[in-house]
Amino acid sequence: YAAGTLTVNKAPLTITANPASKIYGAPNPAFTASYSGLLNGDTPAVVSGLSLATTATTGSNVGTYPITGSGASAANYAVGYAAGTLTVTQAIPTLTWATPAAIWSDVALGNTQLNAAANVPGTWSYSPASGTLLPAGSHVLTVTFTPTDTVNYTTAEKSVVLLVMDPDADDDGDGMPNRWEVQNGFDPNNPADALQDANGNGI
Repeated sequence: YAAGTLTVNKAPLTITANPASKIYGAPNPAFTASYSGLLNGDTPAVVSGLSLATTATTGSNVGTYPITGSGASAANYAVGYAAGTLTVTQAIPTLTWATPAAIWSDVALGNTQLNAAANVPGTWSYSPASGTLLPAGSHVLTVTFTPTDTVNYTTAEKSVVLLVMDPDADDDGDGMPNRWEVQNGFDPNNPADALQDANGNGI
């Protein structure tokens, strides 16, 4: 007899980078992969040295970027790679807008009330608009913010509630108009203060 040779060749193994996403300005997430071609009960643990990387950085614009694999080895496999996709999505601007102090119904809306702020540059559209006179009552003020960078940021909205008071009304029924009470140190919602003399002038 003369012996022959059985050659066991490496089986093909494809490592595919899984899709991933992140918000603009955020660091890249940890990338993962899927394995196609493992045989005889083998698991991904037989693979070592795999590195997954992308061209995108923290500051990369909204869009899609390849995720590629490299460096992997496995004793019984010929390793190949399939790229995945990292999707960078728009960030939502952070808006801040403190609830404004109450105003009188004869005071028009202005910068004191319409003073929202954002963490990125942009323009503001308020409703109701500056210069509006509102009747007494509670009113919802709304702002729409449009960022200068519309590629990487979405528009955003925020609302606050403004209390508008009637200066000539007498909400607590103590015979003193609301604005007169406030100007003289009284509480327009406390009828008992009609018996007090807040400023010592004998009134």
